Amino acid sequence: MASARAAKQRPRFSAAIFDLDGTVTDSSLLHLQTFNEALKGYGITIRTDAWLSLYEGTGSRHIFEDVLMKHGLLGKADVELLRKRRRALFKELALKQLLPVKGFGRFYDILRELGIPSIIATNGEPENVRLSLQILKLDEERTITASDVGDKVKPDPAVYLAACRRLGLPPGTCVVFEDSVSGVTAAKRAGCYCVCVLTTTPREKLERAGADLVVEDYTKLAPSMFFERKGLL
Repeated sequence: MASARAAKQRPRFSAAIFDLDGTVTDSSLLHLQTFNEALKGYGITIRTDAWLSLYEGTGSRHIFEDVLMKHGLLGKADVELLRKRRRALFKELALKQLLPVKGFGRFYDILRELGIPSIIATNGEPENVRLSLQILKLDEERTITASDVGDKVKPDPAVYLAACRRLGLPPGTCVVFEDSVSGVTAAKRAGCYCVCVLTTTPREKLERAGADLVVEDYTKLAPSMFFERKGLL
């Protein structure tokens, strides 16, 4: 847990914006498994180190297109068919295996008790996002996906700027919670404060990308570090 002194030195914020995969759901390697299963027919396997360094948080269309291009198959494989196959695989696995990041449930419950507005902003495909939120029993209505912003994916700041607009707040009053370099870059370009959990990406990479605070998981955080009860700000 960060010290009380450090918490007091941070500015106070009005809303929380959460990335989904790797930030709310412990799902990064679950997604990797679905990509590799979908690509099996082409003899392609994405290594875990390549996934975490190149593809984490970047969107399924980009991932398939980049992988196929590197293997000389772009234009020869049906990307949309691969994405459809992957969505079906994710649904099958998620219903059995999807879990929240450690400490997230308690952190989120306290946010709600304080009356702090929150929203999910993710590169994830809408169908997968809805499924994940249903499994975790989170509000499905308060979400922004890349499909809401013309398929602009992180590190483009579009999803975070759209989240701020939905909240009716300037970016500087919002805390973004992230786990990837592309997400940190998007959050900082949008003008938000960015907190990262160490689920997928090494600390040094997140700090180099501009993360304002990096912690192991939500058990190392308390909403009171950033927020006060709504109406007392």
